[in-house]
Amino acid sequence: MNKFPKRVLFISMLLIVNILMLASCKSKDIYDDENLDYSIDINNENAKVLSIKDVENNSDDSDNELKLSKVIKNISDISIYNILITYEEINNKDNIVEKSQVFLDLTLNPNESSEISFFNDDEVKGINIVSYEYHTLDKEVMVNLKDDTVAINKSSVALKDSKEYEVLTTSEIYKVKNSNEIDTYALDIKNTSKKQLGNITVKIGQLDKDGTYIMVDSISLYNILKPSEDIKMEIKALDNTKSIELLGYSYDDIKEKANIVGGGFDSLSNYYTTYLKNEGVTFDSKLDPTSDKSEKAVDYYLDGVEDGYFRIAGTDKYLSAPFGNETIAMFVGSNASETFVKQGVNNKFEIGVAPYPAKEVMQQGTDLFVFNSATAEQKTAAYEFLKFLTTKDNQITWATQTGYIPVRESAINSDEYKNTGSLIAPIIADATKNLFTNPLVKGMDSAYRESNTVLESILAEKNPDVKSKLEAFKSTLMSIWE
Repeated sequence: MNKFPKRVLFISMLLIVNILMLASCKSKDIYDDENLDYSIDINNENAKVLSIKDVENNSDDSDNELKLSKVIKNISDISIYNILITYEEINNKDNIVEKSQVFLDLTLNPNESSEISFFNDDEVKGINIVSYEYHTLDKEVMVNLKDDTVAINKSSVALKDSKEYEVLTTSEIYKVKNSNEIDTYALDIKNTSKKQLGNITVKIGQLDKDGTYIMVDSISLYNILKPSEDIKMEIKALDNTKSIELLGYSYDDIKEKANIVGGGFDSLSNYYTTYLKNEGVTFDSKLDPTSDKSEKAVDYYLDGVEDGYFRIAGTDKYLSAPFGNETIAMFVGSNASETFVKQGVNNKFEIGVAPYPAKEVMQQGTDLFVFNSATAEQKTAAYEFLKFLTTKDNQITWATQTGYIPVRESAINSDEYKNTGSLIAPIIADATKNLFTNPLVKGMDSAYRESNTVLESILAEKNPDVKSKLEAFKSTLMSIWE
C-alpha cells in the first residue's frame, strides 16, 4: 500500500507565486551568501548528500500512537533545498505496511540537520527511508537508496536576486513568556519600504539543543502593513525547542496586486473530489486519474492559475488570510472558516457568503467514535454523552462556538441559530440539501491526501506535464487500494 503524505510533524509546501518571494531578512541575496554553496557540479559520485540516522523510539500514552523519528544531516559541501523524503512503514513481521512521502520546507546547509517524526499506530514498528530528492541551484537530484542509483536533471526552478524584494526589518527572536506548559517567543517586524504589504508570511525554524531542526513552520499575518508600520508576531515553542531561527518571509505588494486574483479553493482535495462527483465520478478504488474527466478537473484549475484568476493556498494554508488582505476576491472553503474570515477582514469591507456553486457538495469533518473494546459502562457513558451533545440547544451552542454545521434540522431551522450573527447560519438549510461524503473504506484517507499533493505539485509548477503526473498518481492509487 502507498500513503502520501501521512501525519508527519512538519512540513508545508513553499510556493513562490507572482511577487511572493522567499526573501532574506538581511540585506543580501539568500542564494548568494558566502556560506551557502549551491553551484558545485553534482554527479553520481557526490550526489548522496544525506546521512540518515534513527532516533530512539518513544510513544505518547495519551493517544496510543508510536513516534518514530529520523535525523537527516547534510554531509556535503553544498546547500540543498526542496527535500522530498520517500519512506516505508514496516510492521513487526518486517513487511511493508504503507509507503509515504514528506516534504521538507527548508534549506539544509552543510552540516545542518533536521529531525522528521512519524506518528503511527501499533502495527508500525519501523520506518525505512528508501529514497530522497533535492534541488541545488541548477539541478534536481533523486537518490534511490534501495537500488543504489542516482538521477540528475536540470532544475526547472528559477531563482531570483532577493534584494529588490527585501522590505522588512526584523528583530532577533526573543522569549516573552516562560511557562511550564509552553514557552512563547516574539518577533518584531517593520515595513521599511514605501509599499503597502499584505499576506505577510514568516517562515521560522525551531531547533533542539543539538542544533537540529525539529519544526519548520510558516506563520501568516492578517494585517496590511503600511510604510514604517511595525507589528509583533508571537511564536509558540515546542517542548524541546532551545532556539528559534527566522528563515525568511513572503508578502504581497498590495499596489502590484491591485488586479486582485479572482478566487481559489482552500482544499485541492475537496475541489478535485467535488468536481469529479459533479461529473458523475466517485472518488474510490475505481477512479482512473488519467481519464478525460479527471484531466478536465485538473486543467480547469491549472488554466485559472496560469491565467492569473485562480490561486492556491500554498504557504498560507488557508485563503482566509489573503481574502482579509484584499489580495483575492473570493474563495471556497469550510463553513468553519467564518471566524477567521471575520478576524482577517476586521470590518474593512462588507463580506457575504453563498452556497457551493455545484449540485453535489462535499460534507466532511471530525468524528466521534465508540470502540468495540469498550466496556458496557463505557459504551453507556458514550451514548449518554452523544445524546447530550446532539440535543437541539447544545447543537446550537456547538455550531455557534465552532462554526460547524448542527447535526439536527431542528437546530438548523431555529430562529435562535439563524440569529446568532453568523452569515452562514441563515443559508445552511438550503446549502446542505445535496451533500455527499467520500466512501469510508480502507485507504481512502491516504488516497484523498495524495490527490492534494499531486494537484499542489501540478499547480505550483510552470508548464507541468499533467498527463505524466496523473499517470504517476494512478500508480500510487493502485498501490493504495490493493
